[in-house]
Amino acid sequence: HNRVPTSDRVVSLTFDDGPLPPYTDQLLEVLAHHRVRATFFFVGENIERHRAAAARTLAAGHQLGNHSYSH
Repeated sequence: HNRVPTSDRVVSLTFDDGPLPPYTDQLLEVLAHHRVRATFFFVGENIERHRAAAARTLAAGHQLGNHSYSH
């Protein structure tokens, strides 16, 4: 378990199995509208198929994690 010491009340948002257009892009729009950052656990073969969506996710300031290569 990773922990970040804080006295703030926070929620961590995570999303699995992407990137998968158009859903990843729709989610990025909602998060941007609310100025929220999240962690996306992407599947390697999905990244290869949808590199632009993965790049947009990083460019928007979100974190990426590994959710395996082929799930």
